[in-house]
Amino acid sequence: MTAGKKLLLAISPLVILSVALIVFSYQSMKKIQAQIPDISEFAVTSTELVQAAKTSFDQQSKFYEDVVFMDDLDAIEHAMEASGEIAAILGKLGELSGIGTQTRSEIDNFLRKLKDYTDSASVIYVRMSEDDEFLEKAGNARIVNSLGEEKNRLAENLDSFSEMVSNELSRKIGSVNRSAKTRNNINAVISFVVIGLSVLLIFFLIERAVTRPMVETNEKLQRAMDEIWGEMELAKKIQTVLLPERPEIEGYDIIASLDPADEVGGDYYDVISAGGYEWIVIGDVSGHGVPAGLVMMMAQTAIHTVLLDNPGVPPSQLLTIINRTIYQNIEKMHESKHMTIVVLAGGTDGDFIFSGLHEDILIWRAETGKVDEIETNGMWIGMEEDISDMLPTESLKLSPGDCMVLFTDGVTEARGEGGDLFGNERLVKIIEKSGHCPVSEIHADVMTALEPYKKPDDVTLVVIKRNN
Repeated sequence: MTAGKKLLLAISPLVILSVALIVFSYQSMKKIQAQIPDISEFAVTSTELVQAAKTSFDQQSKFYEDVVFMDDLDAIEHAMEASGEIAAILGKLGELSGIGTQTRSEIDNFLRKLKDYTDSASVIYVRMSEDDEFLEKAGNARIVNSLGEEKNRLAENLDSFSEMVSNELSRKIGSVNRSAKTRNNINAVISFVVIGLSVLLIFFLIERAVTRPMVETNEKLQRAMDEIWGEMELAKKIQTVLLPERPEIEGYDIIASLDPADEVGGDYYDVISAGGYEWIVIGDVSGHGVPAGLVMMMAQTAIHTVLLDNPGVPPSQLLTIINRTIYQNIEKMHESKHMTIVVLAGGTDGDFIFSGLHEDILIWRAETGKVDEIETNGMWIGMEEDISDMLPTESLKLSPGDCMVLFTDGVTEARGEGGDLFGNERLVKIIEKSGHCPVSEIHADVMTALEPYKKPDDVTLVVIKRNN
């Protein structure tokens, strides 16, 4: 037997083993690569289902508003149908491959709470529609407030599903990456032991043919995620750039801030001097995300446009004009959005007229050291095309030394570690304690008190004091 044949016979088992290892490596990598489309489909489908559930929940809330504000009892049936749609959507989410046991448990728990809320709300809101004095009866206001708080908790639960789905997606991608890395390492070590550099060369060629496309796919996914977050950051920057840098009104000290939440939100405030008139605006678009930010930007643009042409327009007429445009734009966006807003027009004499529906206006009176809570009694914008007959014009006066505080619900609905709300009462106590101080200190005291609270929504705070 020649030396060549002996060598060939000696290395034949190694060659066969090497080929078997190459085949095993290739099949393993193909299995890993085959998981990428499943991950992509999971990401798209789960995100769409969560967004659809949020949209149905917003629609349910609007139907209940129709019952209360428009006496539309047929809307109760629509609200029940919306609840059923949410249950069906989240049921599909729970059935997705890749959804963990904990997430399924959270979905089941949410659906039980949603059913209880829907059953209670359907009864209470019908009674409110049929009985104009319902809220004045003992205990009823507390029941309605509890319903509102439960609705907010359900909305927060829905928002948390997005984070849960994102965590599931991260675990799936991490599992694929870890599997690929482990298999590569094992194959590389065995190949080195068996046939040395020759097999390493072959493995390198297989790695180039199989692993690189998977890596490139992962890189594409990462770039897509970076682009999405880049767009979100851009929207947040646009939101803050549109706000006044140094709000000023002659005869008043003003300080204002808007701290955006993690997502793009819809908070908005403005201080506008136009044609000898001084305007103060604060508002909050329902929901989060880019659509809420877009509605906020539309409102800002519409208000400035109207005031440039007609600075003396009454507040109620200003809101009527901008509402028509915003309502039509929201319809085109196919979004269920509305905006709480109040606009105040005044001058250096301390007299203001205002219109709209938003959080209470808080006024610290220098004479008494107490806070007056002034309720707004208008209408949200973006819900109906014509709200001209729903916007009364009201008035208030700031005496020298008085301080006015405007805020969004991101302040009062911030939650402590035990789930307790920051609340109006806590805010009023802080203002009464600090009302005699400069506006910067009043503002700082409120924001400092808010620091330990979880703030899932934008936090907007405007403090205005009339000079002595």
